[in-house]
Amino acid sequence: MAARRDRSRRDRPVPLPIETDSTAADVTAAALSSTGTVAIRGVVVRVLGFAGSLVFARLLTPRDFGALAFGLSLTAAASLLADGGLGSALIRRTEEPDRADLRALQGFQLGVTTVLAMIAAAGALFFGTAGLVTAIMIAALPLQSLQAPGSIMLERQLQYGRRVRVELSETVAYLCWGIGAVSLGFGVVGLATAAVVRSAVGVLVMRSVSPVGLVAPSLELRRTRGLLGFGVRYQSAGALGLLRDQGTNLLLAGLSGLPTLGLWSLAFRVMQVPALLFESLWRVSFPAMSRLLDTGADPAPVLRRALRVGAIGTGALLVPFAAMSPHLIEVLFGARWADAGAVLPWALAALLVGGPVSVAAAGYLYAVGDARTVLVAVGLQAVVWLALGAPLVPVLGLWALGGAWFAATVVDVVVLARALTRRLTIRPLRILLRPTLLAFAVGAAGWLLGQALPARLWAVPATGLVAEAAFLLVLRVLDAGAVTDLTRLVQRMFPFIGRQGRSVLT
Repeated sequence: MAARRDRSRRDRPVPLPIETDSTAADVTAAALSSTGTVAIRGVVVRVLGFAGSLVFARLLTPRDFGALAFGLSLTAAASLLADGGLGSALIRRTEEPDRADLRALQGFQLGVTTVLAMIAAAGALFFGTAGLVTAIMIAALPLQSLQAPGSIMLERQLQYGRRVRVELSETVAYLCWGIGAVSLGFGVVGLATAAVVRSAVGVLVMRSVSPVGLVAPSLELRRTRGLLGFGVRYQSAGALGLLRDQGTNLLLAGLSGLPTLGLWSLAFRVMQVPALLFESLWRVSFPAMSRLLDTGADPAPVLRRALRVGAIGTGALLVPFAAMSPHLIEVLFGARWADAGAVLPWALAALLVGGPVSVAAAGYLYAVGDARTVLVAVGLQAVVWLALGAPLVPVLGLWALGGAWFAATVVDVVVLARALTRRLTIRPLRILLRPTLLAFAVGAAGWLLGQALPARLWAVPATGLVAEAAFLLVLRVLDAGAVTDLTRLVQRMFPFIGRQGRSVLT
């Protein structure tokens, strides 16, 4: 009888702060606040990571960066199972998960990641330094999987403040350990051990901030089968994205060598800085849209306004980066890394075109259970990227990778835009046309200005400031209301910037 009572307590729904009868306005406010929280976290993580990259670029060689990228290419696929991805069905559904659901999910992910880590580590040991780096990094995956139940519950209820504490702790631990190990002469192998330290610290902090703590695993296949339907489709899109990214890495290593892979890896890392806002929006959009649909509200008006304001914000974010791109990498990392700058203009154009659509469409489609359309879009994008990218690098240089990025994004946008039009009669391309063309024009003019100036430290930020001022000035002349809407949205996301304005999304 006592055992039955204990099991009953374990299987009860997990209480969290957001009520199930929240209104659309409540969900919108929580989503905007969460996006701001994640964005601030991203800024801190990017600043710390950027500083770490500067240190590592001085201490390591392009070949070392290539070995690190090789390790990431083999561990990233398995890490999908360690970050709560199979819990996407729990995030989406209206009913709160109980502890039995979380225990079954924990048991499944811990078992799968342990087996994958053992298999991958054994195979990686045959590949020299790159293999040793991979084996060490893979050892962190079972540890990382212990965070999954807590992470799912926090994201489901848009409690991103607590999740951010975990991630910031992980970042600080990774950099402190990694810089120390590399400085002591352990090289890229020492940096790989920082992945294990990062996961261990993350587990400890998650235990203290999560409402469920550490969840004991169980093997209840009956419960996990109910999660795998949507979860597999959801993860398949991520797996195809990894196939695209890591396939590019492997093709580059085979066709052009580890030094070229190192240049691409650095360029990709630099692009994560302007991608910061989209990372925040992508992360919040799925659980936020799921909770919005739970209220019974019509998502079409929200998505229309999100697309419009998102396009304006995207232009304001990316135009200065486009102006700085001609000499940005050379000035920050040194002349030996200058060739990596060829990727940036096309990559920024891809983010400008694809960012707003992918955020709005993917979050909505996942929330309504249509993971298939997202999977098709990502699959076509991967095919175009791999067909046009790495194979053309020996002929066209790294410029080919940027061009492939842009072409693949156009394909992705077309598929997702058609899905929104079919389901909600929203025409995303028409909404995005005007602000996107304006950003393209000002960004191109800024790029020409940056190209004409010398590769000096003062010239890079000066060019970016001039381009940003020009974009905002022209935008205000053409559409003053757009600037006002953008300002209000920023104030809702970051209340400390100024007085909170009226919502532009509800």
